Amino acid sequence: MKNFPTVLVTGASSGIGKAVALRYLKAGSVVGICGRNKEALEEIRLDHPKAYPLIFDTTDHAATVSAINQFIGEAGPLNLAILNAGNHKPTDARDFKLSAYKAILDINYFGTLNCLDAVIPAMQQQGSGTIAIVGSVAGYVGLPQAGAYCASKAAIMRLSETLRAELRPQNIDVKLISPGFVKTPLTDKNDFEMPFLMELDAATDRIIKGISGHQFETVFPRRLAWSLKFLATIPKSFYFRLTKKMLRDRPDAS
Repeated sequence: MKNFPTVLVTGASSGIGKAVALRYLKAGSVVGICGRNKEALEEIRLDHPKAYPLIFDTTDHAATVSAINQFIGEAGPLNLAILNAGNHKPTDARDFKLSAYKAILDINYFGTLNCLDAVIPAMQQQGSGTIAIVGSVAGYVGLPQAGAYCASKAAIMRLSETLRAELRPQNIDVKLISPGFVKTPLTDKNDFEMPFLMELDAATDRIIKGISGHQFETVFPRRLAWSLKFLATIPKSFYFRLTKKMLRDRPDAS
């Protein structure tokens, strides 16, 4: 595990964010644990004096920049930022609601941009840093009932690729984390079968290893990633026949 003295983790109140934050805290890092659930973050601080709870909503640009800058001002140079905050709720064009699509894009994509607006200038000023952005294998292809989520994660993938190319000359490393289904409070809400579901500890191991390594993307589980990448390469006529079978049973499904 690579040593990062100062770490920022968004979405740290539960799930992947919390698990990753705890790993770095146990390794001795000072960690800014970010989220909206003040009670959950304060509970982490009780057992970990080096945890700095930062209570804000990443969709609030001003609050996000202010909180991150405050943490850097108190903790010192930011060595690693893990931008993990996100959400998923099913969306369906057969019952299209603009607000549902915008809500997913606001947190998954624009919330990440809000964080970057504080993180990138700070790392440019100090002359180094690592940014790990959590996407999803869902970004490889559009899937039924997940149009907004897939779109947001595809945007994260393309964003991460360009950031890595543009920021490497400034000694800022950008990494993309692309998980599949991981057992967390968020996936516990799903009412459908989740292929290759991974336990949280195993997923956390992969993420920590990926951040410490030299590769750009850390993706897991590979069998699910390969399946989705395959879907993205086949002729669209065949792809649409397959996705039709994925649609949940509804009277208007056709």
